[in-house]
Amino acid sequence: MKKVLTTFDAARLIGVSPYTIRLWIIKGILPAYSTPGGHRRIKLEELDDFLKKNRMPIPEKIFGGKWRALLSGFSGERVERKRIEGGLKGFQCFAASTGVETGFLMLKLDPALVIADMDRGGSDWKEVGRIIRVNPELSHINILGVSSAVDLQLVSEAEKAGFYEVLQKPVDGKELSKLVRGMFGKSRF
Repeated sequence: MKKVLTTFDAARLIGVSPYTIRLWIIKGILPAYSTPGGHRRIKLEELDDFLKKNRMPIPEKIFGGKWRALLSGFSGERVERKRIEGGLKGFQCFAASTGVETGFLMLKLDPALVIADMDRGGSDWKEVGRIIRVNPELSHINILGVSSAVDLQLVSEAEKAGFYEVLQKPVDGKELSKLVRGMFGKSRF
């Protein structure tokens, strides 16, 4: 993959028109530079940052493989974890047992999605949400919660913590897949 893209290359890669890319550059929301001949060029890492910041689907070509999902707190629930992984066909899944381990792996793996088990004792899932909210380099991460007792209070707390959605256990893989397609774009899956 080229490290520097033309406006046409970038447009083709992310599925928009070259005119849209030029507008983003003119508005200053997509960093680019001009060649001596006046042609615009976009660095691949800046396009990647732009897509993450704006929660847009990141093409597999940029990411160098599958997207990453981090499953937080599912260490003792192998069956539930398998259901979730079944609904995440376009993702490479990793697991973390604690909130601290989740925070470490978020920085190391740069996942597009974190799914937290909200039934675990304590408030690790709230801490996961807080870590993502306060760190600009993690703000592109989407968070889903999974609980056996979904109610209005839990959903409200999850929204405050930055969660996109809370799913009922046992997770239906097809429902999860549909939700993820809505979050990241249908063309990705």
